[in-house]
Amino acid sequence: MDDLVEKSFPFVGTLPVPLRDALRTQTIRQTLQNRQVLVPCGSECAYLPFVLEGALRIYKVSEAGK
Repeated sequence: MDDLVEKSFPFVGTLPVPLRDALRTQTIRQTLQNRQVLVPCGSECAYLPFVLEGALRIYKVSEAGK
């Protein structure tokens, strides 16, 4: 995790030091392609994405396909 994350998400600076350190050591930065699927439907989302640039859309398709 870097300064850009803390500038974009000010609450990170208010976290207790152990939690902030855990975020720093476990954060992975990725650049995603347009329309790239992060978590396929039915899969477990085991992380929390912090969007630094662009937008993230979340879709859930119902059994009826809507």
